[in-house]
Amino acid sequence: MTFAAPLAFGIAVAASIATVLLHVISTQRPRPTVLPTARFVPSGEAQAISRAVRPTDLLLLALRVLALLLLGAAFAGPRFASSRFGMIRMIVADASRAAQPDVGDSVTALWRAGDRVVWFDSSADAAVDSAGRRTSSTAKGRLSAGLVRAHQRMLELSEHSDSLELVIISPLLGEEMDAAVVPLAARWAGRVRVVRSHLLEARARLPQKTVVTEPSSTDSAAARAGAAVVWWPEARDGQAPSAHADAVWAGDATVVAQLARLPMRHDGQVVARWSDGAPAASEQRLGAGCVRRVSIGIPRVGDAQLQPSFVALQRAVELPCGVAVEPATDAALRALARDWPRRGEGAGSRSALPPRPSTTLWLLALAACALGLELFARARAEAGR
Repeated sequence: MTFAAPLAFGIAVAASIATVLLHVISTQRPRPTVLPTARFVPSGEAQAISRAVRPTDLLLLALRVLALLLLGAAFAGPRFASSRFGMIRMIVADASRAAQPDVGDSVTALWRAGDRVVWFDSSADAAVDSAGRRTSSTAKGRLSAGLVRAHQRMLELSEHSDSLELVIISPLLGEEMDAAVVPLAARWAGRVRVVRSHLLEARARLPQKTVVTEPSSTDSAAARAGAAVVWWPEARDGQAPSAHADAVWAGDATVVAQLARLPMRHDGQVVARWSDGAPAASEQRLGAGCVRRVSIGIPRVGDAQLQPSFVALQRAVELPCGVAVEPATDAALRALARDWPRRGEGAGSRSALPPRPSTTLWLLALAACALGLELFARARAEAGR
């Protein structure tokens, strides 16, 4: 057993030692003796302090010391390490609109008997004991919801293993990260591993339509019904590509080729950018769906459209409406992951788990019982004198 605040227990131990020392020094009344000159002594109670040869009221002493130690242990925050060795994983898997089938593949590959799985989108399901797959929803993902549910099961897992590993399986988009994600991951007692799934393998789960001319009323009606209408015009003869290669990126896809920048006004959320930061594609909400504008001119000569990087770019701009293809920053990913063992701990050290509230309550209850018994024993001792 260890303590979260060992200083509190140390103070209780010091107070117990002081109690024992003070108990040895007792106040006793001297034996009365008749003296002829006693009439000259002022009336009053005479007392003298002396060290008792045999300590008395040992039951009172034991109850007082026990109460002090129990109170000190309660305020120190006791933590019990598991008697079993081994590692259990808590897998936090993405089931939001940005998740792909490879999330389920990673869960199946990592899961072992005894592990727990939490599926999250805008909320989080209770941890399950199997690696069953879950169909992705159309809700926006919130990684913090999954981490909160994982922390709720951390104490339970600590009873079965001395090492806990948190595995986050998600494409880790910017829209899924909030201010609570990094602090929650930092509080995990053990190793934190990040398995980033593939975002660019996504397929639109809602209707998708690509047009080369400005969207018509029919296209707008489809967008209002939930479709993702992608307006990607063709480059005209007068809109030749630049003489030098240009770069455009969306999510994890980057294309470097002789591309033309088509004149187009971008409103709403930017989903693709040129190398200088200028918007290359944007998304504007329309009813239940959206309209995406793409100003990337494809050269008519060459095989740029057949390159894997360009195919990945095309898939990125054809994602379902509302999916932010911009991934989380590298700094956020480095803040999430933490290797094991932590600094200052050996490879076989046990997880530093938070104290159990039930343990603290039990210790306080026992201390109250000891104080109650001390009052009863003191009353009986005074009545017997």
